[in-house]
Amino acid sequence: MAVCDNDPLALLACQRNAQINGVTLKLSPAFESYEGAIDIILASDVLYDRGNLGWLEVFLRRAPSVLVADSRIRDFRAKNYQLISTSSSYTLPDLDESQEFRQVKVYLGRVA
Repeated sequence: MAVCDNDPLALLACQRNAQINGVTLKLSPAFESYEGAIDIILASDVLYDRGNLGWLEVFLRRAPSVLVADSRIRDFRAKNYQLISTSSSYTLPDLDESQEFRQVKVYLGRVA
């Protein structure tokens, strides 16, 4: 199992969580540098910036299935992605975000 994130604190959190749960992870600071086979990509909070939408195509070139979770983007329409779930959520500690950002949508991407 591998984890890629450009935020060193996110990688540290993933590593610590894996240790607590007895899981072995390969950590990578950049998705582009990961060379192993990928069965599924789980991506969260990558769509906060419309400039990141290009990642959706990149993900599908690397894996047959992609799950993307996001609470910030509205009117999401991307080729080969469909909404599969909507859930209410909040951060811990609670950052008192507005209700509109507490609705997390999960999209499944697959190559057609």
